[in-house]
Amino acid sequence: MTLIGILLIGSACSTSGVGGTPPTAALGSPGQVPPTEIPSGRVETDITYCQPDGLDLYLDLYYPPQEQGRYATLVFLHGGSWRSGSKAEVVTLPDFPSLQDAGYLIASVDYRLAPAYKFPAQIEDVKCAVRFLKANAGTYQIDPNRIGAIGTDAGGHLAALLGVTSAEDGLEGSGGYPEFSSSIKLVIAFSPPIFLSQNNPGMTAQVFEEVFGVSSGQTGILLNATPLHYVDRNDSAFLVFHGDSDQLITKENSIAFTNQLRQAGTEAFLVLVQNGGHDLHRVTIDTIPSREQITRILLDFLNEQFQP
Repeated sequence: MTLIGILLIGSACSTSGVGGTPPTAALGSPGQVPPTEIPSGRVETDITYCQPDGLDLYLDLYYPPQEQGRYATLVFLHGGSWRSGSKAEVVTLPDFPSLQDAGYLIASVDYRLAPAYKFPAQIEDVKCAVRFLKANAGTYQIDPNRIGAIGTDAGGHLAALLGVTSAEDGLEGSGGYPEFSSSIKLVIAFSPPIFLSQNNPGMTAQVFEEVFGVSSGQTGILLNATPLHYVDRNDSAFLVFHGDSDQLITKENSIAFTNQLRQAGTEAFLVLVQNGGHDLHRVTIDTIPSREQITRILLDFLNEQFQP
């Protein structure tokens, strides 16, 4: 089944408003964690990828079971409200074993967390990780022209920013490898917060203060953190998943974002998941598309975009 054929399932889902009382938890609240998957290929852990202000930052590399020449690579960005989480969470991603079996190298990245480090530290680290992978492509058998990003909630926001910004936007930081570009070929984002405003129940006053150092949604630094601000026709290809019953980050975030990407001439797909809540990795009810179909859509998108 082709990517476009499966996407029709998502496009037929309900687009009605979110009902019920919004929860009081902030974005990235803990949920039911799926069983940990055992990697099927070799793993290299705690690789120092950048040193902003002398601080060592680490990533892990998960190779597919079959050896290849140069690997298409996905940079995994964990969620956690920009304040918690770690690179170890990649093995709880439901798509993780299928991505490995399909031959993709996965680079799972730790980035600086708030409140100790305010934005833009997080996106600066993510961009540095991409530059590091390109600078060391020969060492790690990476195809530098086939690098993408996958992230959930706050990680989806960072993946989206990575896909729409360039060096001219001033978010590269000083972690290292400035001679390499942080541009990537594609982005897969789950439930990304695109509107950094209190219209999203998950964007609490505490998140604004601890992550962005602001008390409201009307400041310049939030504009600089908003993916919509950077959209143009040179952006990466996008595949966005969003639950139609997400009560932390509303589906309107992803609808508006993918519409603007398309209007700019960027290839962008949106799958609205019927009966889906905020964390589509922890689905506990029947959804349309199902979790297995979500993985299939994701793999079809990767196969089409990463064609040699």
